[in-house]
Amino acid sequence: MAGRAGGGTGGSVAAPVRLTIPGMQAHTKEELLEYLEKMKRFNEWEEANPHRPTPQVALSCVSGLYRLLPEETRQHVEDPTHEGLRRTYEPLTRRRSR
Repeated sequence: MAGRAGGGTGGSVAAPVRLTIPGMQAHTKEELLEYLEKMKRFNEWEEANPHRPTPQVALSCVSGLYRLLPEETRQHVEDPTHEGLRRTYEPLTRRRSR
């Protein structure tokens, strides 16, 4: 087992292990730890500075998402037992018809 990381008594040194996160390049352990520390700092900042959109901005965002739905999905009459969904769709339908 000479030359393998964690085993044997060989003189060669194993290459650093490179880890891959989907959508990102391969990184060393140190780079990942640095990335995680940056994410931790961002999460702390985000918690201290929450995003509070106005009702108009929130409705605009929901309306934008609604427009991304396929037309057949938007025209689908949902099961009447889904009362919460109906109440959600109603203002969007009125907004869309303007």
